[in-house]
Amino acid sequence: MEIFRASSLVDHDRASKFVDKVVTAFKEQRQLAEVSQYRLAELTGLSREAIRLIENGQRSPTLHSLFLMSSSLGIDLAAILGDLENCE
Repeated sequence: MEIFRASSLVDHDRASKFVDKVVTAFKEQRQLAEVSQYRLAELTGLSREAIRLIENGQRSPTLHSLFLMSSSLGIDLAAILGDLENCE
């Protein structure tokens, strides 16, 4: 019986790049909509600090927070995730 380590099956670098691109897309959409981090925090119920940490790459967003942000900004979350499918 062969045992696989999870780390050998997952491309962590690719996953990090994917998260970075998702966060960048959200930050760009927030800025285009002229919504401040403070206002986005009010709209989502997330703290302004959480949004700042996510946008600065110091915290990975959860699917829940991505959903809240996309709903608040009128962004199609599936479209953003689909656009980044081939993250190299």
